[in-house]
Amino acid sequence: MIGKKHEYALMHQSETTLWWYRHLHNQVGEVIQQRFLPETNPDILDAGCGTGGLLLRLQQMGYNNLLALDASTDAVAFATAKTEVPVKQGYIQETAMHFHGQQFDVICCMDVMTYLVDEEIVAVLQQFAQMLKPGGIIITNNNAFKAFKGTHDHQVGIIKRFTAKDFERYATAAGCIILKNRYWNFLLSPMVWAIRKWKLLQHYTGITHANEISSDLTVPSPFINNSCLQILKLENKIVSPPWGTSVFTVLQKLD
Repeated sequence: MIGKKHEYALMHQSETTLWWYRHLHNQVGEVIQQRFLPETNPDILDAGCGTGGLLLRLQQMGYNNLLALDASTDAVAFATAKTEVPVKQGYIQETAMHFHGQQFDVICCMDVMTYLVDEEIVAVLQQFAQMLKPGGIIITNNNAFKAFKGTHDHQVGIIKRFTAKDFERYATAAGCIILKNRYWNFLLSPMVWAIRKWKLLQHYTGITHANEISSDLTVPSPFINNSCLQILKLENKIVSPPWGTSVFTVLQKLD
């Protein structure tokens, strides 16, 4: 996605409002709250922070020992303007180099693994694991299933979609154990699939020029936006959704 300033601008505008981001950030916050109260001041690193929406949400929850990294100059600029959290520019494959000698209670990595091949993903998870304090965790969210591929994948250069079993393999290879590995956006997935396939049809048939097709980051009307968020909250009562548009994984270093 590096060099896609327009997409970063859309992300910057939508990630505090769009139902998908709001639910994702709430999921991350809930996992951290279950292990670390804000007053314990856990050290949190957001590796691949994008335009800073998750950082802002964590600040609102009372967490203030935050650091971040992103490879895009556009993302770094948006994130520092939004949160004033120190954000370094660099690739997640080089995270340990940018934070040499530092250790963290939580390392977050949201929707970045899709730009890496399998060997790089395992190496990144190994690197993160070595940067964790005792009892620390890695939280990562990633796009799921090739069936949900859409125009957004092309626009931002997504090269890979995952299943939960992929992260079981990565965890084993990286010397980690999985604490949580769950699909989400299950109830809304038929709607998402239909919208994305319609956009792809428009793109490939030339019905609508690619530049005129609305991004997945576009915020819908308040009614639709809030309805989608409420459906995701309802979905949390499902113990183990069989699929979803994303897979949310929490890992810990194997002792």
